[in-house]
Amino acid sequence: MEASITFKAVGKTIGKKILLADLSFGVEKGSTFVLIGENGAGKSIILKLLVGLIEKDTGSVYIQGQDISTRSAETRGLCA
Repeated sequence: MEASITFKAVGKTIGKKILLADLSFGVEKGSTFVLIGENGAGKSIILKLLVGLIEKDTGSVYIQGQDISTRSAETRGLCA
């Protein structure tokens, strides 16, 4: 199946605090996906990366095969 959302080795730090370290996962198109975890686990950071509120420090994020860093306007339209 085709991945709708793909994270490849994504990292994010703020100051000296590591928020995400080498995160990789994919969500198949048409599937249901749930983010669960303790407070401070990075759930909000993942969502903020997907909608473009913050930038990742390392790695790649794709929505329907398009890199959100280089094609942000187009990927925002895919989420609407």
